[in-house]
Amino acid sequence: ESLLDSKAGAFLNLPLALTALSNLHGCKSHTSSYSGKVLLVSRGSCYFSTKATVAEEAGAAGVLIWDTAEDTTTGLLAIAGTAPNPRIPGFLISKSVGMDLAYKLLS
Repeated sequence: ESLLDSKAGAFLNLPLALTALSNLHGCKSHTSSYSGKVLLVSRGSCYFSTKATVAEEAGAAGVLIWDTAEDTTTGLLAIAGTAPNPRIPGFLISKSVGMDLAYKLLS
């Protein structure tokens, strides 16, 4: 088992949390703690690196970013942008999967 496989397996077993609806894009500092959770945010309004850095500052172990377009290239993100490099993984998921997860977390 590779290091990536073991880290991905651990990542997949963490609880998932939806960011506050007032910060759906995850670009502003979070008012809640997401310690040990994977944070679900919507794409848009800021760089992926900002989303991951802000999630990390709130204690998140990772960030799932759902796309806002129907066609998506999904997978592990090379998180680039103007924010400092985050130390948590980030994944881009499709709009349909992201919306399904968000609805489930809201209900």
